[in-house]
Amino acid sequence: MNYVRIYEAFIADRRAREADLLASGVYVERHHIKPRSMGGGDKAENIIALTPEDHIRAHGLLGAAFPVMWTAVTYLAGRHEHLKLPATKRERALYALAKKKQAHHMRQHPPM
Repeated sequence: MNYVRIYEAFIADRRAREADLLASGVYVERHHIKPRSMGGGDKAENIIALTPEDHIRAHGLLGAAFPVMWTAVTYLAGRHEHLKLPATKRERALYALAKKKQAHHMRQHPPM
């Protein structure tokens, strides 16, 4: 499965809906389309407003495409847990998967 292509299509879809999302006044989070850890910057074209659920999904897709990104998924999901934001069954499952993938990645690539 080509997770990079799926991620790009997901971002393109959310970019097309972004103006309506911002106009709705709901809580949104800023997402770096190309993560800073992968060379992405803070320029407007690299930032997109996403719902918390879509933000976690975006990081889940990044984690599937680039295993090192599972750390960001666990951080993001843990931050949501700390803020007491409602977690859907899908978000909880993604968080559990992210923790497992992060642990596997850390075993394969221990910190120096």
